[in-house]
Amino acid sequence: MNTGEARAYGVTVQHLSGGSVISEAIYTLEHIGVSKKEVSEMTDTEYTEKMNEFKTYVENQEPGLVLDLSGMVKTDIILCPIGKDTNYE
Repeated sequence: MNTGEARAYGVTVQHLSGGSVISEAIYTLEHIGVSKKEVSEMTDTEYTEKMNEFKTYVENQEPGLVLDLSGMVKTDIILCPIGKDTNYE
């Protein structure tokens, strides 16, 4: 059941040269074996633990990157209408 909070599921890392994007890498929680459905069913504590594991994974793939998880949950009642079920099947 939606609570009005959207959880982050991935991150895009852009590689820049001279201010221009020369490549980008997209990482999702699937890289550590977690589906969107599983994310939707996790407790806040479980989600935080998985995001910390994800942070470590991404930082190991992108040497020198420090991933900030402060925006991993945001209020979004349009994307996650309160009280409505989300089907991730």
